[in-house]
Amino acid sequence: ANRLLSKEISEISMVDNTTAATADALKHLASVADFKYHKMSTDDVLTSMKTNSTTGLTTGEGKSRLEAHGENALDAEEAESLWEKIKEQFEDLLAQILLFAAMISLVIAITGDGEEGIAAYVEPFVILLILALNALVAIYQDMDAESALEALKNMQAHECQVLRDGKFQTMDAKLLV
Repeated sequence: ANRLLSKEISEISMVDNTTAATADALKHLASVADFKYHKMSTDDVLTSMKTNSTTGLTTGEGKSRLEAHGENALDAEEAESLWEKIKEQFEDLLAQILLFAAMISLVIAITGDGEEGIAAYVEPFVILLILALNALVAIYQDMDAESALEALKNMQAHECQVLRDGKFQTMDAKLLV
């Protein structure tokens, strides 16, 4: 099952940065069995994490785990400009085919080989209008999703309670290991 999962993950087509980041995160998992802690008893979890419930981690162990695994925070993504978002909408193969069809239809309308008058320009105009509306809707949805993700990030706790050296302490949640 793990081999099938690895194969499926490696075959994911990288549509955008979010998909690529998700696929990269999934590739780092040794197997689906890594997500077993919710099924384990408290004592088993503490044993597997090499800690205990009376003293917690030592300050030194906490620092070494932080250095080894990094901060408990999502990586900041580079903001995408509006132009990049527009360009991304027309990188799709279907959009490119439709653009090509609109150009051919426009050339036929200009050369006069098809219908006469303004009716010849209706087809390329409709194709371009549909492509533009599709891009506008996709960009709006993308921006809406980004604002929802930002709102979720703002709702995250900034501080947490940890047990270090047998004492409960408040620390920055990014430093939690």
